[in-house]
Amino acid sequence: IYQCDWSSDVCSSDLFACGPAGEASQYLEPGFALIVIFNALYTFPDQQAALREAWKLATPGAELRIFEYTAKSAAPDVESFCERYGRGRWRPVMLDQAEKLLGDTGWRLEEVTDLTKQYAGWYANLVEKIEGKKLEIIQQGGERWFDYALRRYQELLDVIRQDLIGGAIFRATRV
Repeated sequence: IYQCDWSSDVCSSDLFACGPAGEASQYLEPGFALIVIFNALYTFPDQQAALREAWKLATPGAELRIFEYTAKSAAPDVESFCERYGRGRWRPVMLDQAEKLLGDTGWRLEEVTDLTKQYAGWYANLVEKIEGKKLEIIQQGGERWFDYALRRYQELLDVIRQDLIGGAIFRATRV
């Protein structure tokens, strides 16, 4: 059974903990052989701090898997999209900087598996589902909510199809 006092910044039980990723070693005990960051790193205000904290929690030789949004580089059109789409809080992993980002935080990049085609398929499917549930969404949330959801995910699908944003799995080892 898990119980959390949501007025606190940190919640925990024997099986679950939540709190700032850049402070994870303050509320988790080290000893992890595998750490997974699943489509969350792009939201962290300080990605390096989060990766350093993951390093502190990992055993020697531990593996880090990051499933994440990507961009080839911090090109102006990518930065413009990220600023607009995430109001300054949307930071995909830049493929041309991934090895350095990981290396500077104690990890050795072993492999990158491109998932951009899969991301395009997943978001195309999501947009199709939103369109197919239009009446239900309008009944439950109103027309503005439907328009927002459709526009939001269509915009993300568009930049994925334009090859500005993608996705990948990064496999790294603690050094």
